[in-house]
This record gives sequence, C-alpha cells and structure tokens, in this order.
Amino acid sequence: MIDIIHKAIEAVNNVVWGMPMLVLLVGAHIFLTFRLKFIQKYIFKAIKLAITKDKDAPGDVSQFASLSTALAATLGTGNIVGVAMAIYLGGPGSIFWLWLAGFFGIATKYAEGLLAVKYRVKTSDGTMLGGPMYALERGLNMKWLGILFAIFCAFAAFGAGNMVQVNAISMMMENQFNVNVHITGIILFVITFAVIVGGINSISKFSVRIVPTYAVIFILMNLVVICININYVPDAVSLILKNAFTPRAACGGFVASTMLIAMRYGIARGLFSNESGLGSAPIAAAAATTRNPVRQALVSMSAVFWDTIIMCFLTGLMLITTIIKNPSGYEGLEGGQFVSSVYILLVN
Repeated sequence: MIDIIHKAIEAVNNVVWGMPMLVLLVGAHIFLTFRLKFIQKYIFKAIKLAITKDKDAPGDVSQFASLSTALAATLGTGNIVGVAMAIYLGGPGSIFWLWLAGFFGIATKYAEGLLAVKYRVKTSDGTMLGGPMYALERGLNMKWLGILFAIFCAFAAFGAGNMVQVNAISMMMENQFNVNVHITGIILFVITFAVIVGGINSISKFSVRIVPTYAVIFILMNLVVICININYVPDAVSLILKNAFTPRAACGGFVASTMLIAMRYGIARGLFSNESGLGSAPIAAAAATTRNPVRQALVSMSAVFWDTIIMCFLTGLMLITTIIKNPSGYEGLEGGQFVSSVYILLVN
C-alpha cells in the first residue's frame, strides 16, 4: 500500500514540477519583473519598511510580524534540506538557477502582497482576512477559482506545509540522536498546536521571537563554515556557474546532471524556499497593519531577499565548498542527512 501511495505521489510530482509548470512560473516572475519596471531595485527600502511601524493603520499584526510569519513558513527546511536536495539532484549549477528564480521571484512576491491587502476584507469582529482566494473572488469575479485555490492550499498545507519538515526533522533526530520518529512527531504536533490554536496573533508573536534569532544563527553558522573553506570559494563559484549551463558527469560528492536537470531542481527548490507564486504567504500579509497595499507589498518581497538571495545562497556555498574540500563520504545521503554530515565533519 505504501509503495502504491509513493508511486502515485511521485507521478503527480513529476507533472506538477515538470518543465511546463516551471516555464509558466518563471515566465510569470520575468513578466512581472518587467511589468513592474524591476521592482527589485527598491529592496533596501522594503527592508527599511519591514522594521518601521505604520502607526494608526488598519490590520491585526505589525508589518514585521507579518513578514516573520511568512518567513516562518519558508525558513528552515527550504533553506537547508531544499538546497541540499537541489545540489544532490541537480548538481552545483542548481544553486545558480535557484538564486535567479529568487531574484525574479521578488516581483511575484510583491504582486501577491499587493493583491492580498487590496482585496482583503474585514469581518464583523474586526479581523482582517485576505489572500489569493479573495483576490480571485473580488478582483476577477471568479469565486469558483478562489474556492479551488483554498481547497488546494489546504491540501498543500499537509504536504509541503508540514510533512516535508516533520520528515526531515524526525529523520535527523533519529540518525544523530537515536530518537524515535514517532516521539519527534508527537513533540512537534504539541508545539505546533500550542502556537496555531491562538490564531494569527499567536502565530505572529511566536514567529517574531523565533524567526529573527534563527535567521541570525543560521547565517553566522554558514559564514563560519565558508570562512573555514575560504580557499575553496573561487572553485565553488566557478563550479556553480559552469554546471548551470553545461552538462557534468558524476564526480566526488555530486551526481551526474545536465543543464535542464540543474534548472528544474534549482527553480523548483527556489519556489519551495521562498514560495513566490505559491499563494500562501499573502494570507499572512493580508493581516498586516498598513496604510496601503504598496507598503505591505514591499515588505512581503523582502522575504525573498532574505530567504533565497542571502540564506539559500550561503547554504549552497557552504555545502559545495565542503564537498570540494572533502569529496568522499556523501554518496547516498539526501536532504537533512547531507547537511548534518557536513556540520558533523567540520566538528570532528
């Protein structure tokens, strides 16, 4: 039965993450980039707005809390396991395509945030509700499509929303500390329930406390490893650029890949990391206290900058320099095991 379910999921995965979907996704990123006249140039203004309170503006949570909540759904597995899997499956060149998808994805994230605030609604108890389902209903008069999005989004919450994360954490806990996967699952369930039971306010308060701390620690850890491997950084950058456009045979800790494979897994993992175009982050953005949609849209797009442009790139550089330095010992390792083996090797 498990094999049947696995094959069914794999078949759907090959369709969803096939080239037509990736072309459509990247096409939307590039179209919006030019349509918005390279909104990426305002990224530093967006970062400033994220930490600036918009006083007397309608909304349930601060702009920074909204940003932290959105980042809480992307930082972690996407930056660690997602990047590791991109390298494992698509080779070093996938990091280039991941980064490029993140750069153009900033425009899509801006558009998502703007529409979320523009078409949000205020309930009778004063709560702000918004997201793609409301934009589809109120902006395009396509309520049926909004309902479909809500249904698919609910299913995605169980898959990419938590199963991948729980699997990665439980497997690492079992491999490194011999903790039973069921125990890890129960603990994560209790913690998650305690956070989400209070609604958006509880989630945002928790995210504001955890996300910035995690991000700083994560960046510092990667920078330490990169500094240790500083002599291998030029070779790693060269390998990333060369593999992004040319086929490469299997060698060392890498598997064989082609340009198309590197593109596929780099772009796919880029979306998994920053969720540009997925439609889940705008739901959190709709609750932000802001005077107009543009302000929150700018804040929302800064999430991609931190998540993909900075953190995913540092993770990729850390992994590739370590593999070049120690090319053996990574065969057969995937995702979390791959990353944890790198850290353990450095500690030893």
